[in-house]
Amino acid sequence: MTIVTEPSCAYDSQERVRGFTERIHQGGIFVALVEARRSDLAAGVEAGRRLLSQPNRPTAVFASNELLAIGVMG
Repeated sequence: MTIVTEPSCAYDSQERVRGFTERIHQGGIFVALVEARRSDLAAGVEAGRRLLSQPNRPTAVFASNELLAIGVMG
């Protein structure tokens, strides 16, 4: 499981990531954090490429906003 988030995410994004991470940890799942350089579509694409180039690809990705999520899937 990997979380993709923007560098200085807004309070609501921080809370979304915090809440998600807490619940995932309660289930005994390890979470890796990837910080995108920005919070736009292109940054999501870049983060997705970095994730897919790793030898141990994540089985799931949680993005802190819609543009990053669409970019990661792109």
